[in-house]
Amino acid sequence: MTANHPGPAACGCGGHAETPRPANAGCGCGGHAEAPVATGCGCGGHAGTSAHTTTGFGRYDTDVPVLDARLIPPAVRPGAVLGAFDSLVPGSSMVLIAPHAPVPLLAQMADRAPVEVKYLLDAPNICQVEITRC
Repeated sequence: MTANHPGPAACGCGGHAETPRPANAGCGCGGHAEAPVATGCGCGGHAGTSAHTTTGFGRYDTDVPVLDARLIPPAVRPGAVLGAFDSLVPGSSMVLIAPHAPVPLLAQMADRAPVEVKYLLDAPNICQVEITRC
């Protein structure tokens, strides 16, 4: 249990070692029932479990970090996103999840370093962008 995760009794995900998911139940993320895990909810807050990330429709990549900016308070969101971008080494990527297309932030990133942007999802109330620092 971590500060970011209330624990198995409170979250109800059924993916903790204390409450294993059935083998055919999937991981609980809702993105792919065909790829189950035996234990772990994917929150990253439990010893011995690992999270996977979704980087688009059905494409999962554990090597690309995902920053869900919707969870960051708006007052500090731009600084957090730019800090994450600044930590990327050339050739590496991250997926940014935002409540809208992050056009101003993408422009600021392009001012800092060459960047490649690929929109994975652009829908009302959610935008997923794969950002590669070139």
